[in-house]
Amino acid sequence: MWIIKKQDTDETFTLISEKNNYTVGRTSADLVLSHDNSISRSHSILRIIVSDKETLALEDIGSKYGTFINENIENSVKLNQGEQQELSDGDRVRFGVFKNIWHVSHAPIISAISGLSSGDAKILEHYMSILGGKLVDKWDMKCTHLTMKEFRLTVKALHALVEQRPIVTLDYWRNFVDAARRGRSTLPQPNEYKPINSNDLMGHNLDCTITPARKTVFSGMTFVFMNANQLELYGPIIIKAGGATRDLKSGVQKSFLLKSNVVVLQYVPSTQSQGTQTINVIENYLETNNLRFIPEYEIGLAIVHCSTEKFCNPSYKVINGLIPSTSSMGLSPNTCLVKNTEATQSNASERTELFLLETEKIGVNDDGKSGSKQNPILDDESMSPIRVTESAEENMHSKRKRNKINQIVSDDSDDTWCVHHFACSVCDTKMTQKSKFYEYDEKPVCKKCYERFPNELRRRLRTSHEMTMKKAV
Repeated sequence: MWIIKKQDTDETFTLISEKNNYTVGRTSADLVLSHDNSISRSHSILRIIVSDKETLALEDIGSKYGTFINENIENSVKLNQGEQQELSDGDRVRFGVFKNIWHVSHAPIISAISGLSSGDAKILEHYMSILGGKLVDKWDMKCTHLTMKEFRLTVKALHALVEQRPIVTLDYWRNFVDAARRGRSTLPQPNEYKPINSNDLMGHNLDCTITPARKTVFSGMTFVFMNANQLELYGPIIIKAGGATRDLKSGVQKSFLLKSNVVVLQYVPSTQSQGTQTINVIENYLETNNLRFIPEYEIGLAIVHCSTEKFCNPSYKVINGLIPSTSSMGLSPNTCLVKNTEATQSNASERTELFLLETEKIGVNDDGKSGSKQNPILDDESMSPIRVTESAEENMHSKRKRNKINQIVSDDSDDTWCVHHFACSVCDTKMTQKSKFYEYDEKPVCKKCYERFPNELRRRLRTSHEMTMKKAV
């Protein structure tokens, strides 16, 4: 779609690919310029050409006083009769010799859809074909609109909100097509066609009007994710809203989680695993310091309200009550956020701990190199915590354990391993006093399994060991 706007006025003319040729003249033309005697009855033609991309061309069809483009306006150099010249976004065109100067702009239309029925989607696709636009199912940076029947806090809606894209209904496009076909009609305004709130929002009025403040609502904040899929889904939205993201599997100090500008996103594994233990440890650690996990739906509510006073604020506690619900964001309908008047910060523990979540499938290929395997050491849900201590006493305690493997002790002893049951905690291969092994999460791991660990994990363990040994000396 192309729009030309008359200089120094609000008068516009819309050109769509449904009609290829638009005539310009003093009478009986698509664009009539009747109050200018330098305009011929049949002056020029504006032609839309659709091939790999949509282009707009201008041709003078025998005007008396000429047609001029860009710098040729000031130089009084006419477009040759019958010559067709392609126009670009930002070009200027003058018809005749007076003040009929028009500015050219290209307005591509790409609408994503969310929550439309298949019938409505087909209707919208038809409208897009008339306008020379495009209908897409997935959101990307090229999208100019989002079309919804009811406003829900979907991921696409959050992208549209933070990118300042209008969210409209199907009626907007119906009236848009009607206005574009009339050429000089004023195009409908998106704010007049906002979708109504979904029943899932329980009557809570959420405004989807374009608001520049949404682009900085998470400025200065860091969101910590415990799941790679969750990070992939919401990470780009947080960054667009001015925030930063961290993946827990890359290593995060526990004391970092207590910072006032850090948000830890809640994640519920689909099955019970070692990851559940890690999540419980972190949740307890936050609760001990009067902080809380943040459910993912609060990302949407913070963006809509342009505020983190209540939403995405770890210092607000969840109590019994009622909060707007959105099933698309997994919102619990029985929670309410109230301000926490207790202290939200505490001194970090003297002993530094590092959490690392293993979510990748790591194995050993036939050539002996690390790679993805069907039977990984750690499955997708496995998130075993690694504890790295700076205490020399604990390191020496671990060394004493290794020296006592040959002792047979009771099963409930924490100081030694039983020689008859000494095995790798990963592959369950039996080991002896002479076996080379490593300690991971206070459990023995054979050399073969250790070498399958990600390089980053081994590097961290090695660095921690070297630091501990230096302090012990």
